[in-house]
Amino acid sequence: MNEQGSRPGLPDESSVLRVLAIDLGGTNASFAIVETAGARYEVLSRVVLPSAQQDSFAAALLTALRHFDNERELMASVGACCVSAAGPVAAGVCTPTNLPYTVSTHEVENILKIPCTIMNDFEAICYGVPLLDLNDSQQVRRIHLTLDPQENTEAKHGVAAVIGAGTGLGMGYLSWVPPDLKVFASEGGHLDFAPWDEQSSELASHLRHELGRFPDREHALSGPSIPRIYRFITSSGRAPTNELSLRIGELPHNEQPEAIAAASVGEAADAGCRAAMSLFFALYGRQCGAAALQFLPSYGVFLAGGIAAKNAAGLTSSPEFVEAYLAGYSGNLRRELLATPLYIILDYQISLLGAAHAARHMLSGSSA
Repeated sequence: MNEQGSRPGLPDESSVLRVLAIDLGGTNASFAIVETAGARYEVLSRVVLPSAQQDSFAAALLTALRHFDNERELMASVGACCVSAAGPVAAGVCTPTNLPYTVSTHEVENILKIPCTIMNDFEAICYGVPLLDLNDSQQVRRIHLTLDPQENTEAKHGVAAVIGAGTGLGMGYLSWVPPDLKVFASEGGHLDFAPWDEQSSELASHLRHELGRFPDREHALSGPSIPRIYRFITSSGRAPTNELSLRIGELPHNEQPEAIAAASVGEAADAGCRAAMSLFFALYGRQCGAAALQFLPSYGVFLAGGIAAKNAAGLTSSPEFVEAYLAGYSGNLRRELLATPLYIILDYQISLLGAAHAARHMLSGSSA
């Protein structure tokens, strides 16, 4: 992404803008000075702070600026700022889902004295999608639904949907028809969970009992859902409870998903963990299918976030993903699903680079 040449719908490289891009997550806050020039977006300097340990966002920003003190000339060249945060945004104020403080354009502009915008993290990822080189295996991995090359075509632009299972189930979508780029937030992860076969129906009943309410999609497809799925697998007798089950149950909640995923692969893979991740992949496939039919994204459905990237090998080789993606559809709907490209985003800088792209876009008042 950092060294791409010219791409349609993006400005030429003669126009350079440096942006302070900020990715505010529940665990870390990343502050990066990004140089933008045409399709070239390059991180020049970066500071990462533990976001939950900050007294306020203003305090975190001032700490980051002190880290940039030895790069004052570089910082002085920054012309805009964009904050990407995991939470709802209204009237220039974001209340992050997993942090005890808010962030506003007013406080950021008072500190930096440059224009600032704040957006939901999946909006920022959507702004990053046009920057991705779909032929670069370091940036994306294609999920092939069929061996027929005619059903694995790529569009040069169009509508795209972004889905990411993390702390919750994030979603966004964009319309990119050069020179126009429009990005939209979505709360589609909170739609009701819709089972499609006997196992997913039993999972819905299990989640309803465990949660005390009918589950929505992120209850079934997110980081916290992986231990729920594992408990469903063992409690329903689909796999035995064993010593590993007890060890996983004793781990902090935020460490359980990675432990289950790690124990699902390799020669010594645990049957329960393997079954849990297979069902998780199926749930991901089903949600991608729903997005493909809802948005008709000719440019593709993009799977974002660390869970998808870390489990890319499993997702791309999962028959359960493909089966759930296509299950129950035939005729024109099946053809539509097969024609929709599916990608896993591997570039962990996508939020920062997308935020830089958004700042450039909004500062210019065009689709830059």
